[in-house]
Amino acid sequence: MLKVLIRYCIFAFFISTASNNCFLPELDRSIQNTATLLQLIGLNSTNQSISSAIELSSKTYTGVKVNWEPAFQSKVSASYKIYASLVNTWTTIHEVESNATLLQDYTDNLLSFSLSNLIAYQFYRVDVIGRDSSGNKILLPGVCFQMDPNTPTTIPCKMELGGQVTTFAGTCGTAGATTGPISTALYSNNAGMVFLNNKLYIADSGNFRVRQIDLATSNDSVLAGSVDGYLNGTGTTARLSSSRGVTTNGSSLYYVEITNKGVRQIEPTTQSVTSFVGNPIQNPPADYLDATGGMARFNELPHGVYNFWDGALYIADSNSRIRKVTIPSAIVTTVAGNGLNTQTNGAALTNSIGDPNHILPYGSILYIGTFTGSNIRRLDLISGMLSSVSTNVTANSRKGMAVMGKFLYLAEESDHAIYKIDLTNFNKTLLAGSVGVMGNANGTGVAAQFNSPLNLTFFGNSLYVADRGNHCIRKVD
Repeated sequence: MLKVLIRYCIFAFFISTASNNCFLPELDRSIQNTATLLQLIGLNSTNQSISSAIELSSKTYTGVKVNWEPAFQSKVSASYKIYASLVNTWTTIHEVESNATLLQDYTDNLLSFSLSNLIAYQFYRVDVIGRDSSGNKILLPGVCFQMDPNTPTTIPCKMELGGQVTTFAGTCGTAGATTGPISTALYSNNAGMVFLNNKLYIADSGNFRVRQIDLATSNDSVLAGSVDGYLNGTGTTARLSSSRGVTTNGSSLYYVEITNKGVRQIEPTTQSVTSFVGNPIQNPPADYLDATGGMARFNELPHGVYNFWDGALYIADSNSRIRKVTIPSAIVTTVAGNGLNTQTNGAALTNSIGDPNHILPYGSILYIGTFTGSNIRRLDLISGMLSSVSTNVTANSRKGMAVMGKFLYLAEESDHAIYKIDLTNFNKTLLAGSVGVMGNANGTGVAAQFNSPLNLTFFGNSLYVADRGNHCIRKVD
């Protein structure tokens, strides 16, 4: 039986104080949106618990340190053991011990624990059980987090969205350029979005600007850009072209431009805009050239940019290739695609992707949304192999993707709907929207309406949607 379980381990944990462990296949367990409870067993009156929450530090794309205070008020000598899982079902000591994966058995006075070799962008939950010298046990409130240092350090322990759609920013159905409170702000064909340092940055494509929403004040303002053009500068003195993607490496923003055929680098603190790779003046004329900085060439519509955990940008270039840009050296190389607008499987550089329009990292895998074809493409960056994932997605439709827990969330522009795909079996179900019907109604499930939703991103436990045709930003819970 043990051999069978080992064969189905999802991935390995390499930890600082013990030998390798791996998660058992918990992804198929049901997920309950239940708050974590502080479970006390057999505590006497002189040794009551304290509300010792687990805290995280040093979070990267693949590692994190877990810290906690002594779990008993008298601070007597105690031992602790650590569990981890991919789901949020456990509310009692018995459930944790029976279902979660043990990473470290009882260790005296252990108050921190380092985890590494995690999967980038994956959702995790960690539980700690304390035991005093009399055998009394306490379950500390569990902590949940996503392996992305640009998201909040911890997130609520809930994984599956219910499909409730509300308007987060803008007036759905009305285009404009008004800044100020997000309830009255106006956008135009807003596309890519990314969160950084408690702000949401938006590629306000129709206004040729990057907008920023301060989440603390719910106020919107212009970070950079003013009118269509190509001019480096500061704030509104810079000129940008339209865009379908913006991302971050944790400090700078990278804005992918359509007609300017390249990527601009924007510093949020100084509002400085500079050229990073590509150039609107194609000299020599070309729509494809691997090179450094301004000498690299992209097609007229590079889009679908994402910062990956290896420190590079990956761009879905519409010349049917995936391009990689190293930071800060700005070296551009091709990692997949032969330039043909078909779909074939095999070695990534000699086979065809199709017409890529969005990419989503998941560990060492890139999921690629294409305009043509009825499946999602899969690029293994380690083996260099390209394949297809059968999900029956809509052909001739641009796609946006985001991942949380075991679900990949998919925006289908021509369907005007948001779907979720179970990554354990790639079954696709409707999350929100009335398929084939344009509109801007808020509601739950099929009662909600979108108009050409294009990009998705998670922040905390909510999914944010660039509802491009409605010129607004929606939120799905």
